[in-house]
Formats: sequence, C-alpha cells, structure tokens
Amino acid sequence: GCYNIGTVSGSDGSFYVGGVCGLNYSGTITGSYNTGTVKGTDYVGGVCGNNYKGIITGCYTNNKDICGFNNGTVTNCDVKTDAEFKDNTVCKLLNTALQNANSDVHFYQSVNYPVFIIVPNLPKLVDDVYQISNEKELYAFAKLVNSYAEPSANAVLTADITVNNNLLSSLEFDEIGNVTNKDSFESWDPIGNGIDSYKGKFDGQGHTISGLYRDSNEIGAGLFKQLGSGGEIKNVGVIDS
Repeated sequence: GCYNIGTVSGSDGSFYVGGVCGLNYSGTITGSYNTGTVKGTDYVGGVCGNNYKGIITGCYTNNKDICGFNNGTVTNCDVKTDAEFKDNTVCKLLNTALQNANSDVHFYQSVNYPVFIIVPNLPKLVDDVYQISNEKELYAFAKLVNSYAEPSANAVLTADITVNNNLLSSLEFDEIGNVTNKDSFESWDPIGNGIDSYKGKFDGQGHTISGLYRDSNEIGAGLFKQLGSGGEIKNVGVIDS
C-alpha cells in the first residue's frame, strides 16, 4: 500500500521512472496508486517504469499506462479518472486488493484522493460490510471509526465476543468505590468516540459482547459513545460490562 500525489521527474535521458516504483525486479506491488506527474525518457509508467518479472496487483493511476514496460504479471490494475479518485471508487478497489493480500494497510477517502492508516486485524469486508468475528476485529473496527477514517462503516457480528472474562465478579473496589485492579482489564474505547460520531449501520445479528471495561472521566460509555445522523445499532447484547 503506497501512493504518490507529487511529481516524479527523471533527468534528461532517464529511464525506468514510475509514480511508485522505477524498476520492479521480481518484486510485488499491491494496492498502490499514483495521481502525480511522472516524467522520463524511456520506460515511464504511472505506477511502475519497468515491471521485470514482478507482480503488480490492484494498482491505479490517472495518467499514462500502469507500466512503461511489462515483462511480469499485472492484474486488476487500471487507469482511472480524477473523479474516480475523489468519489471512493479507487479507494474501495485498493482496499479489496490489500485485504486479499492480508495487509494491515487500509485506505480511506479524503477530499481528493485516498490516504491510508495502519489497522491490524481489520475484519473481512463483504459487500461493504465488515464481518466482526472476534475481539481483535472489534477493536480494529473501533479504531477505523474513531480515527475518522470511516465514520459511516457498516458492520455485523458473526459470533459472540468476550473481551474480559467474568468482568463484574472480578472487580475490586476501595472504600469509596474506585476500582483498584483496573490494570487487570483490557480497556474499551467506545465506537464513535470523537468529533465525528458513528453514522454507519451495526447489526449484532443476535450476538452478544461481554466484558467491556471503560475507566474514563469523559462523557459517554458503552459499546458506542456517539450515534450520528443515519447511524443505526440493532440486534446486539452488551453483558457483564
């Protein structure tokens, strides 16, 4: 997952010039794009100047061909319009390629082009809906929303999830009611916790989430913190939390 939005310019007589890579010698380029200007004399490509026995998958550019010269494998790559870089079309294609490659890189749509964040353990995406099956994927989904990357992301639960086992019975308190063993528990940062609230659709499909623990003076605690216009939460149980 790489991208270039600036100018790549070789000197007079230069060759093997690309927006992302000049020479791909038996390597792999996945889920990358270029919207910048690429200048050179020979073997000049929007993404790669010379793809020599390399593999390029799910890459896009808005100018020139993907490769100036190709002697390798290029699949699911294309030249896209500026509008397609701005309207989330390319962003979705990049994320599909990266998820198929099990990458932690995830693109989200900014005003003019996709930018990326690193989100380990992101759930599988099926028809634009994240399939959350375990604790790590639940936390990854929350990070995706709370980093303002995808406040309108849709998700379903595909299994019951437990974050902290037997949470309520494990809590220990001092004489005025403060939890004294809070460091024993994994803390939860509610979805929609930030300036931009959650605006997607979250369907628990009848599953439960157990053992959520939040220790904070901030207003708002729960599986979600703020639900925005168009947001919907249904069919999910929060227990032992």
